[in-house]
Amino acid sequence: MAASTNTKKTTLTEKDLEWFSACEDQTPEAFFDHLKTNDRQRAHVRYRRVLRDCAVDEDHRQHLVDTFNAWRAAEADAYWEKRKARKSVRKTQIRTAVSLVETSEPFAVDLLQSNAREARRDLHEYERADPGRHTDVQKVDLEEETDLQKHADSEEQTDPEAPTQQGPRSKRSFASLNGAAEDSPPKRSRTSRHESTIDRRTERFNGLEQERFWRLSSGKVVEETLYRASLEPDASTSVRSYTIDVSCFKTRALFTSQEWNEIVSSVSFQLPELSRKTLGFIEKLRRGLCEGKHPYTIPLSNDPTMSDNDRFDCNLAIKTIAEWHMLYTKKPSPFIVDDLSESWWARASWALLFHLLDDIPGAFMIDGEKRGLDSSKRRNMGRAYNPDEPLRKKSGRKLDLICRDEIKKHDWLVVERMRGWDPQSTKFLREFNHDVLRETVTIAHNRMFDAPDSFREECTFVGGYTGSRGLDTFQIKPGPGRSYVLIMQHVGQFTLSPVNGGLKEQFQGLVRLLQIRATMKSTIELFNTLTALPPTDAGAEAESDEGNLEWYYDNPEAPFDCNQVVSSSPIGPDDFDGELPILE
Repeated sequence: MAASTNTKKTTLTEKDLEWFSACEDQTPEAFFDHLKTNDRQRAHVRYRRVLRDCAVDEDHRQHLVDTFNAWRAAEADAYWEKRKARKSVRKTQIRTAVSLVETSEPFAVDLLQSNAREARRDLHEYERADPGRHTDVQKVDLEEETDLQKHADSEEQTDPEAPTQQGPRSKRSFASLNGAAEDSPPKRSRTSRHESTIDRRTERFNGLEQERFWRLSSGKVVEETLYRASLEPDASTSVRSYTIDVSCFKTRALFTSQEWNEIVSSVSFQLPELSRKTLGFIEKLRRGLCEGKHPYTIPLSNDPTMSDNDRFDCNLAIKTIAEWHMLYTKKPSPFIVDDLSESWWARASWALLFHLLDDIPGAFMIDGEKRGLDSSKRRNMGRAYNPDEPLRKKSGRKLDLICRDEIKKHDWLVVERMRGWDPQSTKFLREFNHDVLRETVTIAHNRMFDAPDSFREECTFVGGYTGSRGLDTFQIKPGPGRSYVLIMQHVGQFTLSPVNGGLKEQFQGLVRLLQIRATMKSTIELFNTLTALPPTDAGAEAESDEGNLEWYYDNPEAPFDCNQVVSSSPIGPDDFDGELPILE
């Protein structure tokens, strides 16, 4: 028995090595999809054996091992849960179809039995060709064209071949099984929609200026690598936006270890430190909150050397910690109440977001599902006015919180929210990894386009997501030179403690938000400086009038002409050269 078992294991390893050497995609997910198993532990063991025995150079082997370890720590749980969910969905589909057909006409039962083996044999190909149709939210192709999304959703809902929960002799199911043609236009298949998406991405790539591409020391062009990866059906939003997420193992697998180190070292994501006076005052507030003191009873220093920026930071901290004091003194505790709204938690958890950049002239933190300016420009680009058609309402992505310069009409920062903090939920994955990221990338490209090239060297853009007691943020910087590539790094997740203890993590989140505030303020002020209009002659006029007080009596406006016809004035005979018009 031992010899037989060893022979079987050797045979499996040889098959795995044969597949591994012939396959271009050597990522863990591709290997596990090839195994067709839901046994996580056994699959991981087989993949380790392949990495150990595969005929590759040691640098590449170490790169594969590092990639697998990063994937196992960050993505393995979600991947295997989705595998189980897809299997459960397929079983439910088969049971529903059997139940539906068995209650229909007798010929349909024969039809099902004759095609049963073929359906089960093609089940795996169907799953791979159609990833994420029901449960795999991360693999849905969330392209920016919302019309395509609506068309895809409506097509799935009206598909005549889909199993329905209608009666035993449903006309719809009987007509579909009988092969009766319906008077409806043919629907585009998922394959044709994906081909259309590839055409759009190819058209966008061909429109880029190649002299701006980022060429690594190895000769690989980063834009071309990301473009090829964006043609895959499960390409992430960051890859489609030419954005490198330094924590994404799939993006890392596109480059060698040397190339990846060159990319990561090209930018610095070091956040600025707060002043010692601000940090010391926040420590006083933390101790007071732990002792049950209200933050308004802790006086702010009257030190004349404290800058206005430090005082603004301290006031933001006071307002935020005052809300935290309410959280820990209110009965019952809000952390155990399930019926609180998204807006309530936004005010109580991270209140400083509502005034984060209010000390910048023209900047307003606007909440309440506001439509983003940059997404509106992107979605309405190319729209032509047709007088024979009804005017279409301009569309743009609505966001929960936007920092907007109301003078120059520029957006700078976007934040999305949820009622309950669940980083593994569909809402979080869709809105944080697509909506917030996509909008932040668009803002970054538009602001860099509006400013001189020197702005790219110092600018940083930030996006955030909050929910009940949680907070997650990321920052984005442009790649070197004038390349189209952006590099993204997650700042980190922070949560409020449900009990009034040391409160270490939530005060780290507070300080991190103040660091983000300093980063965004520096970026906005640099942009305003580089794009400022040349000074006018108003200053010269003011100097010439200095010492002359007679200008107080001058009237700069022209005298009012009583003979002028105002829109509300009655019509008189002097207003016409000829006869008065006859009004019937």
